[in-house]
Amino acid sequence: MPLVASVVTVVDRRKRDQRPFAAGDFAQKIWGKEHAEVNTKLNEATLAYKSAIAADREFVWGKAGPVTNLSHCS
Repeated sequence: MPLVASVVTVVDRRKRDQRPFAAGDFAQKIWGKEHAEVNTKLNEATLAYKSAIAADREFVWGKAGPVTNLSHCS
């Protein structure tokens, strides 16, 4: 895994048009099922964070923000 992380780091530092491959695709091929599980958990954590921020703002403002409620769902 350290070698894979090193390769991804070097590739990711390049400008987009100079990358020989997409880092995410490379990670998916090398890491497979674990990569998908980590991405799912990361997306769940991001949604939980956005939901908590929206709930806090609703508490502070005393009302729901319509844009915040729509934007944190995606």
